[in-house]
Amino acid sequence: MPSVEQIASWARPPRRAGSGAAARAAVVRHIQKEAAEHGATLAHDGKGGIDPRLALKVFRRARWRCENDECPTPRRNLDLDHQSGHPREIREDPKAKKNPRDRAAAAAGDDPKDDRFLHVLCEKCHDRVHDRERAIERGKKPKPMRGDKR
Repeated sequence: MPSVEQIASWARPPRRAGSGAAARAAVVRHIQKEAAEHGATLAHDGKGGIDPRLALKVFRRARWRCENDECPTPRRNLDLDHQSGHPREIREDPKAKKNPRDRAAAAAGDDPKDDRFLHVLCEKCHDRVHDRERAIERGKKPKPMRGDKR
C-alpha cells in the first residue's frame, strides 16, 4: 500500500524545467534587453499577464514596432493587445463579417497560449482600440482609427 507522502506526490502537478518564477524573470529581462537593442520602449517594462515566452515571440514577430501602420510613435511604450474582433462589430459591419481574421478572433476568445490574435500596439494606439470597443458597446459607430484599413 502506498504511503501518504507517495499519494501526495502523485497529486502534485509535475514541475517543468524552466517554468518557475526565476525562468520567467530571465525571459522578462531578455525582452527588456531586446527592446533596448531595437530602440523600443515597453509600456509595462515587459511585465504583464501574458507568459513572457509568448510575449517575446509576439514582439519579435512585430519587429518591436506598433502594428498600426500609421502610428506616429511606432517604437514607444509598446504593449500587447488581444485582437478580440468585437462580436457586435462583426455582426453589424459587412467588412468585418468578411474578414476571416476578425471572425476567428471573436470565436477563439482569450486563449492564453494562442499568439495568432495577439498584436503589438503602442500605448496610444492601444487606448484608441479600446475606445473604439467601448463606443461599439454603447451602440455608437466608432471613429476610424488612424491607419484603419476598414
